Amino acid sequence: MRVGTNTSDVWIQGAVAVLVLALIVAAIASSFVRELGPADVKIAASNLRSASSTTRQLLEQYQRGELTKRYYAAHIHLLEKEVSSQYNALNTASADDTIRNEQAETRDLAARLDDILKRLDDETADLDSSRMDGLQMTRKFATIEERSRMKAQSQ
Repeated sequence: MRVGTNTSDVWIQGAVAVLVLALIVAAIASSFVRELGPADVKIAASNLRSASSTTRQLLEQYQRGELTKRYYAAHIHLLEKEVSSQYNALNTASADDTIRNEQAETRDLAARLDDILKRLDDETADLDSSRMDGLQMTRKFATIEERSRMKAQSQ
């Protein structure tokens, strides 16, 4: 009977050790995860505004024949990666109550911009429509950026 007791003690000790380790890892991870504040959303909106503006400028230059197809495609791909990264960051992070609406609006616009960039990879993409969408989105990102800046200053 003594052998069985030692085996179950080892399993219990192992389970407790794993549980303690998991709690330590969770505590460390939660200390790194913080809610987005107004300044964070302002920075994201600013980055996305820049990406939207750059997209619009690339489209205009490409339509005028000032860019090679290869250059245009490479830069659209880079912008797509940047916007996708910003979208994922906004989508996975929580935000404090004062900035939740701006975070959601920025995230939704980032998803739209990401969709536009993905469509621009297609040969049959409507460049004029995408350029106009980009202009409207640049203005919306600027508005969110300004609202977020005001909220960050008031804190």
